[in-house]
Amino acid sequence: MILITHDDLDGAGCAVLATAAYDKILVYICNYAAVNDTVLDVLSGPDEILITDISVSPEIAEKIDRRGSVKLFDHHKTAAWLNRYPWAKVDSSCCGTMHLFNYLSQSHRRLKKYQDFTAVVNDYDLWLHKDPRSRQLNRLHYILGPHRFIKRFSADGRVRFRPEEKLLLDLEEEKIREYRAMLAGYEGVDRYGNKYLFVFAERYASELGKFLLEKHPDYGYVMIINARQYPTKVSLRSRGDVDVAAIAREYGGGGHKAAAGFVVKEPGYRALVQGWARDTKS
Repeated sequence: MILITHDDLDGAGCAVLATAAYDKILVYICNYAAVNDTVLDVLSGPDEILITDISVSPEIAEKIDRRGSVKLFDHHKTAAWLNRYPWAKVDSSCCGTMHLFNYLSQSHRRLKKYQDFTAVVNDYDLWLHKDPRSRQLNRLHYILGPHRFIKRFSADGRVRFRPEEKLLLDLEEEKIREYRAMLAGYEGVDRYGNKYLFVFAERYASELGKFLLEKHPDYGYVMIINARQYPTKVSLRSRGDVDVAAIAREYGGGGHKAAAGFVVKEPGYRALVQGWARDTKS
C-alpha cells in the first residue's frame, strides 16, 4: 500500500490511521506543488494507492482512472469535481482523517481506538476549536515534524500528552507569545466590503489568525503572508462568517470557509503586497 497525503495535521492524521491499519505501507507527504509529480511517480507500480486530504489535476485524474486500484479522500470544495470518478470521494462535511477513518474502520477493527484521535483532528482542521486538545495536537505536529508525529500516534492513538510533550507545548506557547508581540498588523477593506487584517509572518499562521480575530472582533478575516517562502504562501483565517475559501479560489488556492490559503509568485506577489501596504497600520 502507498499513501500520498497532505503536509498538515489532517494529512498526518491520515498517515497515522493508514500506518496503524497496514503492516506494510509507504507514506509520501507532500504539498499541492508536488502532489501531481508524486502520484505520477508511483502510478507505474503495482501497489494500491491511497490519496488523502489533497487532490490532483484533471490530467493526473484521467491517468488514475485508466490505472485503477486508487482511492482518493478529500474535503476541499475546490476538489469537488473529482466526485465524477468512482474512486474519489470529496465531501466538505468532515476532514480527510475522518473520511479515511470511516473507510478503513469498516475492515480494520483495530482502528476503532483511533476514533477520539480522529475527532480531535477534525475539530482542528475544520476550524471548530471546541476541543482544546486540537490546538495542542497541531502544535505537537509542528514541533515533532510529520514523521515523528506519525510514528508516535500510530503506536498510541490516545490524545493524552506525555510529560515531556507537555513541556514542549508550554515552551512553544511562550515562543508564540513572543513572536506575535513583534508583529505589526495592517488593515484594509476588500472589494466585497469586508474589513480585514494582514501580517507578515513565516510561522504560526493558525495561531496568529485565531489570536488576531479574537483581539479584533470588527475584522472579518486575517491574511498571514509568508514573504520568506517562495512561492509566497498566503494563509487566510476567519470566524466562518466570511468565506475565505472563496477568496483563496480567486488566486488558485482553496480550503475551508474559515481556513484557506493560496500561493503567489513574482510579480503577482509584489502587486498584492503593494496594494495591501497602502492601507492603514492598525
